[in-house]
Amino acid sequence: MSGVFSKIAIAKGATWGTLPTLSTGHRAPFTSSTLQKAIGQIPDDDLKGRATRGPSSLGAETVPGQISWLGDYRQRAHLLMSALFMGSAGVPTTVETGVYLHVFAFQPTTDGLFAGIGVDLAGKDVHGFKSVKPVRRTIRIAGGGRWEESVEVVGAGLDKTIASSGWTYTYDPNGNGARRVLASQTVCRVNAHAGGALGAGDVVKPREISVTMARAMEQDFPVGQVHGEEPILGDFAEVTVSLTFFGITAALLVLFRDSMDSGVALKMDLVATHGTLLGSTEYRRRALYFPKLIVTDCPTEIPGPGPVPVRVTMTAHYSDAVPTGFPSGYDEEVTEEAQNEISTDLLA
Repeated sequence: MSGVFSKIAIAKGATWGTLPTLSTGHRAPFTSSTLQKAIGQIPDDDLKGRATRGPSSLGAETVPGQISWLGDYRQRAHLLMSALFMGSAGVPTTVETGVYLHVFAFQPTTDGLFAGIGVDLAGKDVHGFKSVKPVRRTIRIAGGGRWEESVEVVGAGLDKTIASSGWTYTYDPNGNGARRVLASQTVCRVNAHAGGALGAGDVVKPREISVTMARAMEQDFPVGQVHGEEPILGDFAEVTVSLTFFGITAALLVLFRDSMDSGVALKMDLVATHGTLLGSTEYRRRALYFPKLIVTDCPTEIPGPGPVPVRVTMTAHYSDAVPTGFPSGYDEEVTEEAQNEISTDLLA
């Protein structure tokens, strides 16, 4: 069995515990998967005059794991998982003929939003995870490569009766690499939360960017059922942004350290733009907007004689008002954009 022959398909679910139909347009390119069914074991602790327990009984079934892939401007299954995690989508705005802007604003809850995921293990075994919720997302952008994205899920239920014969891509994932999100296409800009609109003078050039979004979800296992209910938010959600510089400038050090020392918030956007026109004037684009960031760590360790690496860590917060230069309504902890040729609501 070889991983290169394996396939994954993802579709929005409608009823918790019921696997949606996986067919045309649901297949997703990916780099790795740790999805699995986990079954708890309930030990027999009766004392029977022996030094070992008796046979255990089967406990609750859960579905933990993570799927990782490389960033794409228009891969529908990837963007579906983004929308499910963020908790919003809606009908996209028509920017020009054939070009559509999708906006995913970070919402307080994701109640009722989940997916079914099918896995084909190199043709040797095909099964479906009936219902999973994305609970953690990570986007990593490092020099020279593509965006690396991963989604961690929790869920319940396994269906071993499905087939993968109908799983196809919405778009050819091998289209000459024309729809890949590259680090070289990405621009990062930072200035004060209360400052002016982000512009060319606010561009920063970290060697690595990491964005982690996590929802603290808890799952209930009522009496009388093996599978857990749909998980709900059990604690505050957290969004963290890290920028790593190799040989930071004095101006950047002042920007981030002064912000940390004073508690003054920053704002930031992260925009990747494909180099070929999609319409007459518009391009494919992926973007993240952070209206209010608080610097929590800005170390100044000197590990040796070479360039001094500085990793700035910030936590994202909602903003009482949309900061200057941000689009209207972009006041949540993070708002994500995807501009491409997909014309329908990703959560419909």
